[in-house]
Amino acid sequence: MNMKQVLPAVVATILLGTSSIAFADTTTPTRDERVAQIHSQYDPLFTDLATRLSVLKSKVKLDANLNRQYAAVILDFTTMRATINDGLASATADVDAMGQLAEEETGEFASTVYNLELDAGKIKTISCVKAKVTKKVSGVKPLCPKGYIKKK
Repeated sequence: MNMKQVLPAVVATILLGTSSIAFADTTTPTRDERVAQIHSQYDPLFTDLATRLSVLKSKVKLDANLNRQYAAVILDFTTMRATINDGLASATADVDAMGQLAEEETGEFASTVYNLELDAGKIKTISCVKAKVTKKVSGVKPLCPKGYIKKK
């Protein structure tokens, strides 16, 4: 036998003899398993955001503009949370789309809540006096009512 014929045969034998059989991982999670994964991943985030929003409730009432922003955020938060829960509960809804929506919304709300917390931290309270009457005015940029003077 010629060396040119033996060498490829030896290499082929070594490669085939040392390689193992590969099996494809064909196990994909069921719909229920995927729904459970999404709930376990995003429910704690939504709960944390809801807690942070509830803490802000009393603070933002001191400023009318922040209170309106807060009300809009709460409405959006509850609507989106219900949409995600309904989508995950529905047998016909796309689970992966609901997972992507949950990811997007938790990121958006985390940013929004953070900004509300910063703005709520800027709220000041001043005392305004008119004769013997004293009023306390709160807000990001509080101003005394007409006729009142800021107490120093």
